[in-house]
Amino acid sequence: MNKPPKILVADDDETALDVLREALTLAGYQVVTARTGDETLRVARSERPDLILLDILMPGQNGFEVCRLLKGDPNAGYLPILLVTALADTEDRIRGFSRGADGYLQKPFDITEVEARIRNHLQVKEQHDLLQETTNRLRDLAVTDSLTGLYNRRHLLERLAYEFLRARRYGTQLAVSLIDIDEFKNVNDSFGHLVGDFVLKEASDLFKAAIRETDIIARYGGEEFVIVMPAIDAQGAPLRSTNAPDWILEAGERVRAKLEAHSFKNGEVEVRITASVGIAAFPFHPAEEAIDLLQLADEALYVAKRAGRNRVVLWSRPGK
Repeated sequence: MNKPPKILVADDDETALDVLREALTLAGYQVVTARTGDETLRVARSERPDLILLDILMPGQNGFEVCRLLKGDPNAGYLPILLVTALADTEDRIRGFSRGADGYLQKPFDITEVEARIRNHLQVKEQHDLLQETTNRLRDLAVTDSLTGLYNRRHLLERLAYEFLRARRYGTQLAVSLIDIDEFKNVNDSFGHLVGDFVLKEASDLFKAAIRETDIIARYGGEEFVIVMPAIDAQGAPLRSTNAPDWILEAGERVRAKLEAHSFKNGEVEVRITASVGIAAFPFHPAEEAIDLLQLADEALYVAKRAGRNRVVLWSRPGK
């Protein structure tokens, strides 16, 4: 069962506050209150109301300023704010609308009108929130692989290009791991594609658990995955060492070892798999563009496959 909408009533007039609180509670709303501008900001950010009735004249920051701050808060979402005033000055109303107010309520209140205004604005909020939810879902679908929940190839290439430009501009490091599950065709042939899909999904979860928050992981296609790894130290600062650091190989080995140690159990079926990993890193390897790093990682992956699979190979110039 959905919770009733939450209304924040902000007013330093105790009589007005009590009247609105009682009437709105009887109408079935959750009601929270505040008596100063600063308290209104705190309560709005902690309680996340669905609508605010905001008195203009309050101690501390007035209603105009509170309205401006809340409407400018990117974390507030769509928040209807009705300014409450005993003044009938047109300039005050214009001032309120310029701060983002959605409407006005005149003191003394007509409770029937107050409830009607609240219902109308809550309906608008509901429609807005539904539209925003749909937009977010469509945006996620546009960048997400439907099976694994990881980023898709298109989004990977966009993020890799951005990270490469940033690494080149600021002289930092960037590594790319290309991971290929070894002999994955045998899984599909032996157990069927449903089990194969299960393995890919669970392997994706293992990969996500093995990387850092700053890394970007995507399903590149089929049983191939890519991890983009900006070089960040334990304190979150970019690495700028002149030699390829151990963290590059350690990151690839961490992913490979986690996969090898895992048993994929789907009902009575148990599957064990391994993966080969090819890695290339900027600025240590000859990459002029982001796509070059992927190509070099693919060459390293080929070497790993030819060497017997289930290993991590850092790209090196042929013949060395």
